[in-house]
Order: sequence, then structure tokens, then C-alpha cells
Amino acid sequence: MGGILRPFVYRLADAPAVVSNCDQELIINITFTSPCHIRKMMFIGGGPDEQHPLTIKAYTNKDNVDFTNVQDLKPVQVFANLPINDAGTQEQMTVLRQFTNINNLTLYITDNHGAATTTLRYLGLQGEHTHYRREAVDAEYEVLCTGQDVQAPDEKATPNNLGV
Repeated sequence: MGGILRPFVYRLADAPAVVSNCDQELIINITFTSPCHIRKMMFIGGGPDEQHPLTIKAYTNKDNVDFTNVQDLKPVQVFANLPINDAGTQEQMTVLRQFTNINNLTLYITDNHGAATTTLRYLGLQGEHTHYRREAVDAEYEVLCTGQDVQAPDEKATPNNLGV
């Protein structure tokens, strides 16, 4: 992603930036190592004002989103008529329910303010991360008790032993 995900204090730096190569459209895929809750986003365009993003569609927990299938998918939120955010002060609130426990975030920039290409120099995400990990669980269990592995309680057990 060319360093557009960086700390908030460096949001106004001109470089690095991501530039679409032939038209206004741009897709950014972000995969998190543990589930996240995203509350706010900030988008700062680069270059002339016309190159700043105007409409961004967000997709959560969708793998393999690309230009061939993005039109067939329904976004969880559309950020429309985004202002030109040169000062880095405009934050976009997310729909809380749709941005809870997400593992993957895809942002599809559909158009800009009128230029041939789109430039994004900062993408800010604000929220919380969890420490949960999606991993296989190794569990051993017994479906039917056969009685072979059950031990009879000791008849001379003391009251403090509780038969254990």
C-alpha cells in the first residue's frame, strides 16, 4: 500500500502516496492479523484537488475483491461526496455493526473530483483490535463411556481427600 497507513501525526506528509494507473478507480485490500472494530476512517488525497477521492465503497470480510467482481458485491457502507481533506481534519464515521470483528477490509474508490487519476496519500483507521486469533483447536473428547477407564473410588478415602 505504499505507506499510506501510517501514524496520525504523519498524515499530512506528501509521500508516499498511492495513485491509480489508468482511470479514477482504485482498490485497497487490508488484512488484519486479529479481528478489529473500526469506528472512524480518514482519507486524504494527494496532488491537485481534482485527484482527491469523491466516493469510496467499503467491503468487510470479503476475500479476493478485484475489478472483475467488485460491481457484483454489495458494500457495507458507501462514503459519498467526500470533501477535499487537505488539512486532515475530516473523519468519516463507520456503521458500527458492519465494522465489528472484521478480518479483512476492502476499499473501492470509484471516482474523484474530476481528474483522470486518483491519488490517496493517507488512510487512517481508528478503532480497537482484539487479541483473538482464528486458529484450529486441538481437542480430545470421548463420545461414549466404555467404563474401562473409570476408576472406582477408594473406600478408605478421608473426608479431606473428597475421593479424588
